[in-house]
Amino acid sequence: MNLSMSIFQSFWRVSQLAALWVVLIFSASAQAQYIDSETASPSNFSGSGETITFTVAINTNNSSVSAVNVSNSVGPMLSCSPTSAGLNSTITCTGTYTTTTGDTSVTAAGTITLTTGSSITLYYNVSAADPSPNTPYFSSGSAPTTAAEGSSVPLALVTPSGVTPSLASNTSSVCTASGLTLNMVGVGTCNAVATGPASSPFYTEGTLNISISVTDTEPPVITTPGAQSASTDTGANTATLDVTSLGSVTDNSGTTPAITYAIGGTPLAGAHAFPIGVTTVTMDASDGADNAAAQQSFTVTVT
Repeated sequence: MNLSMSIFQSFWRVSQLAALWVVLIFSASAQAQYIDSETASPSNFSGSGETITFTVAINTNNSSVSAVNVSNSVGPMLSCSPTSAGLNSTITCTGTYTTTTGDTSVTAAGTITLTTGSSITLYYNVSAADPSPNTPYFSSGSAPTTAAEGSSVPLALVTPSGVTPSLASNTSSVCTASGLTLNMVGVGTCNAVATGPASSPFYTEGTLNISISVTDTEPPVITTPGAQSASTDTGANTATLDVTSLGSVTDNSGTTPAITYAIGGTPLAGAHAFPIGVTTVTMDASDGADNAAAQQSFTVTVT
């Protein structure tokens, strides 16, 4: 009796243990799916109208998937392929977004739910890039290096962002700015700066320094002394006069050119014996830039 009961109790315990393992095996939950990779291309963007592609790759792990449901809260709608997959397979979900003016970042966020009951949360952010300062540049050729005084020089300036730059002169006595044009009002070096304003969120302010040598094209101006008269020297039929200091000349260069005096093409140097009658004296002058003044003349009358 006791032996039979002992055998029965042992069999009962073994059968209970086996049943417990069966319950454990069949009640073990499937391992959750997981994200293999999560990308956005490009990794940042530099302006409006740029297409960003978001991609997430999901591994099914040890559960087959017969359907995929995607819900989005922010950013592009994602579509997944394939919509059914076996064990340890990859499901790829993609979506695109085209940036617009004012975007500082683009976020893809949402939940991807699989028929196994698992859900994958996607959150990916792409920020705007600052590719370079918004520095103006010359759209055609290189910057002019010389200009004539009195001329107006339009500058073909543009910025990477397409925003019109502003132009200012740092040497107002040599040049002034009007819009994108430099007006050469003096002689010397025209220093100006073009500024490309910040074009948020893609660009920061940038500047371009411009230097132009302004050449002198304005001739000097001679002022005559007016008609001169003199009497002959005692006992002579001439009058000795020095007219080489008469009259004046001005020039915009800031320096005073020398005046040359001549009679009939012969230069005068100091005192000259003028004969009785009327003699015409011519006056010429040139500045440092070889701009010649209009020739002037005056008369010397000796009686």
